[in-house]
Amino acid sequence: MADQWGWPINRSSAYTAVVKRLSPDPFLALIACRFKMARELANISQVELATTAKVPQSHISDLENGYANPSLRMLVRLAEVLGCNPGDLLPTSAQVRTKLGADYADKLKPTRYAVA
Repeated sequence: MADQWGWPINRSSAYTAVVKRLSPDPFLALIACRFKMARELANISQVELATTAKVPQSHISDLENGYANPSLRMLVRLAEVLGCNPGDLLPTSAQVRTKLGADYADKLKPTRYAVA
């Protein structure tokens, strides 16, 4: 099964293997998988992406290996270069629940605050 971009979203996908070998933070590892797949689907090298987005190539590498936590501004800039929406670079809630478990997914749910 794949999402709108053709990226695998089921348990037998490449995610499982990649998430296990990447970042100590499993959520960043999921972002890393989606980011790398987006870059490969756009047929852009790390160097080309870094040059076009005006960021160091080492930062692109860190993102793809789950060692960098991208800012919202960085996600928007990279999505522009890759020709996708910033949200496409983030894992879906189903992927978080499937890959990281319900307990982890529940920690990521937004907290609703009462407005006085």
